[in-house]
Amino acid sequence: MRVTPNKTVSLSRRLSLALVSVITLIVVLVATGFYLYTAAELERNFTRKEEETLSYLDGTLGRVMWYFDHDTVTRVAKTVLRDDLVVGVTIRDEQNKSIISISEQSRGDVLVRTRSIHFADSLVGELELVFSRAHLTDALTSILLISLTVWLLAILSIGVLTNLFIRKFFRGPLMSFTDLAESYRRNPESPPSNATRFLEFQPIENVVKILANDVFLKLRELDDHRRNLETTVAERTHDLQIARNEAEAARAKAEVANQAKSTFLANMSHELRTPLVAILGFSELLGYDPDSTTAQREKLAVIRRGGKHLLDMINDVLDLSKIDAGRVELEPADFDLPRMLQDIGLMFEGRAESAGLRFELELDPALAQYVKTDAGKLRQVLINLLGNAVKFTGEGGVSLRARTLPMADDPSMVTLQIEVEDSGPGIAPEPLERVFDPFVQAGRSKSETKGTGLGLAISKSFVDLMGGGIGAESEIGKGSLFSVDLPVALAEAAEAGGVEAPRPAVRGLEPGQPPWRILVVEDNPDNRLLLSTLLALAGFEIREAENGEEAIALFEQWQPHFIWMDMRMPVMNGYDATRRIRTLPGGNTVKIVALTASAFKQQREAILQAGCDDVIHKPFKADEIFDAMAQKLGVRYRYEEAAAEPAGAPVEVTAEAVAALPEELRDTLRDAAVTLSNEAFDDALVPVRARDPALADGLADLAQNFRFDRILELLDE
Repeated sequence: MRVTPNKTVSLSRRLSLALVSVITLIVVLVATGFYLYTAAELERNFTRKEEETLSYLDGTLGRVMWYFDHDTVTRVAKTVLRDDLVVGVTIRDEQNKSIISISEQSRGDVLVRTRSIHFADSLVGELELVFSRAHLTDALTSILLISLTVWLLAILSIGVLTNLFIRKFFRGPLMSFTDLAESYRRNPESPPSNATRFLEFQPIENVVKILANDVFLKLRELDDHRRNLETTVAERTHDLQIARNEAEAARAKAEVANQAKSTFLANMSHELRTPLVAILGFSELLGYDPDSTTAQREKLAVIRRGGKHLLDMINDVLDLSKIDAGRVELEPADFDLPRMLQDIGLMFEGRAESAGLRFELELDPALAQYVKTDAGKLRQVLINLLGNAVKFTGEGGVSLRARTLPMADDPSMVTLQIEVEDSGPGIAPEPLERVFDPFVQAGRSKSETKGTGLGLAISKSFVDLMGGGIGAESEIGKGSLFSVDLPVALAEAAEAGGVEAPRPAVRGLEPGQPPWRILVVEDNPDNRLLLSTLLALAGFEIREAENGEEAIALFEQWQPHFIWMDMRMPVMNGYDATRRIRTLPGGNTVKIVALTASAFKQQREAILQAGCDDVIHKPFKADEIFDAMAQKLGVRYRYEEAAAEPAGAPVEVTAEAVAALPEELRDTLRDAAVTLSNEAFDDALVPVRARDPALADGLADLAQNFRFDRILELLDE
C-alpha cells in the first residue's frame, strides 16, 4: 500500500489566522451594528421632516384654497420646491382638478406623499409632494465607506499586532528547540543548557534532547551502513557493467546473425523460386498442348508434383523464419468448422486406408458449426499433425477428435479442443520434450522419415500466435496424443464463405476487344519466355524488357496498357522503374503489377508505395496472371469448353472402366489420390482424358468432392 506523507503546516500561521478571524468577526459585528443604527436614525429624521413639511402646507394652504387665491398658491408651491428634499409639488381643488404642478429632475429613488387640505372642517383640495431620497442615500453611502475603511484598518492593525505577539511569545521559544537540535548535531558530546526560559516549554526541551541524542546514535550507525553499502554497490555495479557489456556484445552478434539469416533466406527464396517459376509454369503450359502424348503428360505431371513438393519444403523453412522474425500475421475469417474437419478427414481417410490404417473422425454433437479464426493456419496445423500420425504409424489407426466448450466470461467465444491420436511406436520422454523444436523428428529413425522436421515447430508457432496451446503425450509402444486448445469466436452462417469451384483454362480473348498491349519486364530469360508465351497464346500483344531502363524506354515508345514488373533486376530494379514510369505522360493510367519471388509479405507495402497496383508472388499460376489483368483492365477471356454431360445425373465410374486403363496409368492415379491433392490428381487425369473423357470427368467429380477413398477402392478392385 502506498503511504502519502503528511503535509506540513505552520502552527504560528494558524494561531495568527484564528486570532485575526475572531477579532475581525467582532469588528464586523460592531461596524454593522453602528451602520444599521445610523441608517435607522437617518430614516427617522427623513420621515419626521416629511411630516413637518406636509403639516405646514396643510395649515398654510387651507385658507388660501378657501378663498381660491391662485397667485398665493403658486408662491407657496415654489417656496416648497426650494427645500432640498422636495422635487415635485401638485395641488388640486376639491374636485380633484390640478391647480398647479411643479417638478424638478431628481436622481435616485423618490417618495410620493399625498394629504387632503381642509379649512373650517371642509375639504378644499389635495396636496401631493414628491420627496427625493438622494440625500439619504448619499449619507448612508458615506457612513458605509467610513465603516469599511475603519474595519480594514482595524484588521490590518490586528494582524500586525497578532503576528508580533506570536513571534515573540510563541514562535521564538519553539525555534529555540531547532537551535538546540543543531547544537546537538555539531557537538553531541557537549549539549547546551536550557534553550528556553519559559517553564511551559521545559518538558518539550527535555524530549528534544533525548530524541536528538538517539538520532545522533542512529545517524552514526547509518553512516557506517552507508559506507559498507557504497562499497557493495560499487562492486556489484562493476560486475553488472561487465555482464551488461557481455550481454550487449551477445545481442549485437545475435542481431547480426539474425539479419544475415533473414538476408540469406530472402536471397535463397528468390534464387529457389525463380527456377521453380519456369519448371512449374512450362510444365503447366505443355500440359495444355493437345499434341502431347500420354507418356509426355505423365512425365509432366511428375515434374509438377516434384516442383510443388520442393516449393512446399521451401515454404516450410520460410514460414519458420518469418515466425522467428515476428512477421507472421493472423488472417481471421468466418468458416464452417465441421465441414473443414470433414474435408480434412476425407483427405486423410484415403491416405490412412492406403497405408493399411484405420481412420476415425469423432465430432462432438455440440460442436459449433460457424466460427471465426485463421482457417488457413488451423488447417495447416491439422494437416501437419495428421500427416505425422499417418506417416509414423505402422499399424492400428489414427483418430481426429474435436469439440467446442463455451467460455464462461465471454458468451461470444468458445474453446476449440482438437486431439490427434495414433497407435504408432510412441516417443520417449526425453525426445518428447523437444518434439516442437525445429528440425526435430523425435523418436523416428532416419530410414523411415523424410521432410524438413519443421511441421510441429510451425504448428506450435501458429497455435501460439492464435492465442492457444498445443501439447503432446506419448508412451513407447502405445502411440502418441497431440492436443490443441484454441479460443475461437462464434460466427453466423451468412458470414461463412463457401468453396470456390475450379475454373477451366483460358484459351483466348473474347472478340470485340481492343488489341491489348502487354509489357513483360523480367531479367530471367526463362521466366520472361514463360510469361510471354502464356500471354501470347491467349492473344495479347507482347513486348519484353530485361531491366528497368529498357522498360522505361519501351513504355515511352509503345505506351502499353499493362506492365508485368519484376522487382529484382540489374541496371535498374522494378521499384525505381515503376516510380519513373509514374512520372511520365500516361504513367498514371497504365496498370503495373509486380512479380516477386520474395516470400515475405511485408515487402508488399513497399512495392505498393513504389506505385504498383498489385503484387503476384512467384511461382505464379496461369489463373493468377489472367485474373489480375481481368481485374485491372477488364479483359474478357474464352475458356476451355467442358465435356458435355447428361443433364441431371453425375457421371458414374465403374471398376471395369478403371481396370481397362494401363497398369502404369492406374499407379499414377493411385499415387496422386494418396496425396489428397486436387491439383496433383488433375495432372494425373490428363492422359486418362485423352483415352476416355467420360471416365476422366467421373474421376474428377469424385476428386472435387474429396472422395479419394472411393477412387482408391475403384483402383484396387
